[in-house]
Amino acid sequence: MSAVFLPALPATIVANNADANAPASRVLLDEPGLVARAPGTLSLTFDMGGAAFNSVAAIGNNLTSDQTIRVRVGSALDMSGGVVLDVTVPAWSGIPPVGKAISYIPLPSTYTARYVRVDLQSGGTGTVEVSRVIVGKRIEVDGIDNNAQKTPTSGSTVDDGPGWTTVGEARTRLKWQANVGNIARDSFYREWSPFLFNMGKHNAFLFIPQTESDGIQVEAALVRNADDPKTVDVTSERFRVEMTLFEV
Repeated sequence: MSAVFLPALPATIVANNADANAPASRVLLDEPGLVARAPGTLSLTFDMGGAAFNSVAAIGNNLTSDQTIRVRVGSALDMSGGVVLDVTVPAWSGIPPVGKAISYIPLPSTYTARYVRVDLQSGGTGTVEVSRVIVGKRIEVDGIDNNAQKTPTSGSTVDDGPGWTTVGEARTRLKWQANVGNIARDSFYREWSPFLFNMGKHNAFLFIPQTESDGIQVEAALVRNADDPKTVDVTSERFRVEMTLFEV
């Protein structure tokens, strides 16, 4: 099974139909409490500025498994010509999410066309919303190392006193201790080293521990590095990356 690490490339939203009180600009932020929203279909067009990308993700959306996402890639803003990809896929599959869904769409090739249009489609009923949309170039590996630790981490507080208890409720977030070993030297310097420097502890990225699993909705998350990631020279030709990842 493959594991995926997907950071967002810099992008500008150049066309959209989002409501004024839930604007499209929110999907460029790593803020799960904010959403962009539109009735029926939410359409977002990104200017990628010529960067190479191969993946799209719509994180924190309210689509059901029988609703769809359409992705178009082309050289024209309105997708009237120069379209090199037009694909429609189910929003998600497998075990249902606890709360909002994560839609991950690996594209069949790497593209450098200027525009990407993403349509989150409800089929004409209801309001569509999404918190974060990532267009990026994924790092894909055979899997994370064995004995990875996944911890549902509660943000709630409980204070006790004589005859009383006060509970401050906050959502529970995933925390992963995940290592990736057996990274070849070329891959480490071309992919992993730039990725780790660019993400630091402040930039979020999509982490999917097993892309072929039917549990993506309960395992994948938009995460940040909770601590500085550690890189280990296992041999002169092989590296290991050790990360503590905390859901945004």
